[in-house]
Amino acid sequence: MKTFTFQYDPHPLKSAFASIERSMKTGHVDIQKDSITCKSTEDMMTLMTKSRMKVFSATLEKSPESLTELADSIEKDLGNTLKDAKVLESIGLIELKRLPGKQGEKLKPIALYQRIVFECEPRKVKKVG
Repeated sequence: MKTFTFQYDPHPLKSAFASIERSMKTGHVDIQKDSITCKSTEDMMTLMTKSRMKVFSATLEKSPESLTELADSIEKDLGNTLKDAKVLESIGLIELKRLPGKQGEKLKPIALYQRIVFECEPRKVKKVG
């Protein structure tokens, strides 16, 4: 099952430098595929809204033949569905495949992952006493 992970990292620069250091020591490039790191949980929720999650889920579960079919299935305006789908495509969660249609070109949304995980490790709490 192909999984995409939204990771919470409050110190992304520190993590980036650690990744560069590992790459320099091992000679292997440390590129994170299938994930995106956010510096706050708010950033995660701004990027993956409830509306976008609905578009992703319907794309995965219903395998619509077109963006219009997807919009109809989730009872959402085509324009807003297109905006959400374009964001999901830019993140890499779906592909919008251009196909010939009866009335010109149509976009077919294709889910590239079967599951999304939100990985959130809370900050360590200092012990008092």
